[in-house]
Amino acid sequence: LQGPLQVRRVAGFLPVHWPPMTSARPHARRALFPGTFDPPTSGHLALIRRGLALFDEIVVGVATHPTKQALFSAAERLDLLERSVAGLE
Repeated sequence: LQGPLQVRRVAGFLPVHWPPMTSARPHARRALFPGTFDPPTSGHLALIRRGLALFDEIVVGVATHPTKQALFSAAERLDLLERSVAGLE
């Protein structure tokens, strides 16, 4: 990958843009990658990296499971993912 990734939080979702989105690309190809990411793994990051080669935007949705005890809170998982994708530049 080349150049910086653009990351922003939106209520439990972590949109990852490559290259950074511009108003000149209103019809960008987008993908949704939902999961619990408890914890985020190198496999998750590999799928994000692969997806960035195919899509203009990947929205990573951090979910909670109502019957499972999570190791990390949703906020902690978002933090972990945000720091992890920053290394994908």
